Amino acid sequence: MVEIRPYSESKEIVGARRLLKEGKFKEALLLLEDLEENVVLTDSDQLSCHLLKSDIYMCYGNHEESLKYSQKAYQESIALKNHLFSIDALLIMARALTHLGDLEKALNIAIQGEDELKNLSNISTPESEKREAYIAGVKGSISWFTGDINQANMYAKRSLELCEKLGYKDGLVVILFFIGVSNVLSKIDLKYAQKMLERGLTLAEEINHPYGKSNYPAVLGIVCALKGDFKESLRYYTKALPIFKENNNKHWYSATLNNMSESYIGLGDYDNALLCIKQSIELAKDSGNYLHMSAFIGTMIEVLLNKGDIEQAHKYLEQLEKMCKKEDNKMMENDYIMNKALLLKASPRIRDRAKAEELFKKIIDSKLVMSEIKINALLYLCELLLDEIQITHELEILEEINPHITQLLDIANKSSSYWVLAETYTLQAKLALLTLDLNGARRLLTKAQKIAETHGMIHLASKISIEHDSLLKELDKWENLEESEDILKERFELAKLKEQMAHMLKKRPIEFPKASEEDPVTILVITEGGTPLFSHSFIEGKEFESSLFSGFLTTIDYFMKEMFSEGLDRFIFGDYTLLMKSVAPFFICYIFKGESYYALQRIKYFVENVQKEGLWQKLIKFFQSNRSIHLKDIPMLESLITETFINKSIVFSEL
Repeated sequence: MVEIRPYSESKEIVGARRLLKEGKFKEALLLLEDLEENVVLTDSDQLSCHLLKSDIYMCYGNHEESLKYSQKAYQESIALKNHLFSIDALLIMARALTHLGDLEKALNIAIQGEDELKNLSNISTPESEKREAYIAGVKGSISWFTGDINQANMYAKRSLELCEKLGYKDGLVVILFFIGVSNVLSKIDLKYAQKMLERGLTLAEEINHPYGKSNYPAVLGIVCALKGDFKESLRYYTKALPIFKENNNKHWYSATLNNMSESYIGLGDYDNALLCIKQSIELAKDSGNYLHMSAFIGTMIEVLLNKGDIEQAHKYLEQLEKMCKKEDNKMMENDYIMNKALLLKASPRIRDRAKAEELFKKIIDSKLVMSEIKINALLYLCELLLDEIQITHELEILEEINPHITQLLDIANKSSSYWVLAETYTLQAKLALLTLDLNGARRLLTKAQKIAETHGMIHLASKISIEHDSLLKELDKWENLEESEDILKERFELAKLKEQMAHMLKKRPIEFPKASEEDPVTILVITEGGTPLFSHSFIEGKEFESSLFSGFLTTIDYFMKEMFSEGLDRFIFGDYTLLMKSVAPFFICYIFKGESYYALQRIKYFVENVQKEGLWQKLIKFFQSNRSIHLKDIPMLESLITETFINKSIVFSEL
């Protein structure tokens, strides 16, 4: 075992270290540079100076400078036999090399640092565990970049546990960021990722860490993009980009430009997408990060295919092929296979499209492919098969698509990719329309909307709700399609299947129609036996005609017995829409004119508040005594109805 020798630092170095701990990174760097320029430093202080500078540059994302100073610090620590600083220098070197794309060298150096740490004696447990946390974080990053997501998560969990145990805030900022990024980019669990990112951002702002001004906003921009809010994502990216440029952070500068390109694709602005991705590729090339360059070329090919520039897309594919031959990296190889398949798919020749299908299946069957790539491969396969249905008019091809849909749902469920899950149920609903399974389609749309709402994707939830309303209004048209001579063509057009695929694959601007407020008609509380317990009309000047109200009750009775039991949440009755919520022993029904999205939010709010203590007991008391409720009987109920349906004073998330 190697002993740690006592070591003392000059007051200037101690001051720089204190500034760094306080989050005053610029002040610490200026002090260190002033020291080097105006003071003859001892060998020990020079070592500390280089080590501190490597740490500061790492925080700023300037990995080239961080690597340069950590290499200097390592050589100096060897000469001075300062074994602890030697380990610190190795770990910063490994982290810098990871971000620069030299993963094999990074792993070897991380293992070297780990081995040296095991051989140290006289080191306190907190100091040892602090470095263990760093090593686990570096190994997690390397595992993620090499495509071993499970191992990456294992290392990240270990690093997080150690940082939390030690109260190591700098380490927490970094590892929470890594967990957030890896979950976001892999679409593993967007809600968990956002929770980790928000926690990390709070810490970063508390200790004035540079990540709080740049890295965290950049990744929150990705979260917005995954939720379909591309304008908001661009706002975040635009906030972070100047800081990356100012700090010469080529790694995050290029990555953010790539992400901006993808958001512009989502908005259908291919010219701006092209400008961003060109800069991104050049920056990755300058920094020698071929792993990132590989992914960015994939975005470039996507832009070029959307613009119809097949020839230029082929040139970038050739460039990617050369890189793959030079670099032995599974993630880069997957990028190449996927992009080759996309170009083959773009060909009008049946032979090429068949080859594309084989390559997509190869990606899907591989155990070392990230879930996001598998999801895209499955979607492209579904698109190929839908094209085949349109050409051949053979509905039997749906039997080939259905297993791919099942795989999509399985991957999305296992990886908690809720955007994919909601969109896949929407796709499945549209496929059900091809076979005229109208109730099945409606059940799937209901499920898709609930998933989107539960996980905060309000734009998507609104879009699905509007599609569900449209389907209800067109039920007669769907039911009459059986008599049409050109059935399949009409079904395809009415189901808007191609539009759904284009939406999921970002092939056209993603438009989220804005839901409008509904006009309330009446609110009803009905017993499970079908007896009205309470009703209130919102139509001014007159009550419902008895025939109309009777018709509603008949419809509601059918809704309860036939539709609600199948998981459907709405029903059309002439010009009116009925929404129903079950809260035993009652059904609460809301009748209105207009769109359903805000109406659904309103009835949910009403049901939640009806069940609160006080009001709920009064409803149960009337129910048990078999008495009808009038509004004047329960003032709290009148107040809730006024707030929810008349004043509409509840604030919902803005669309």
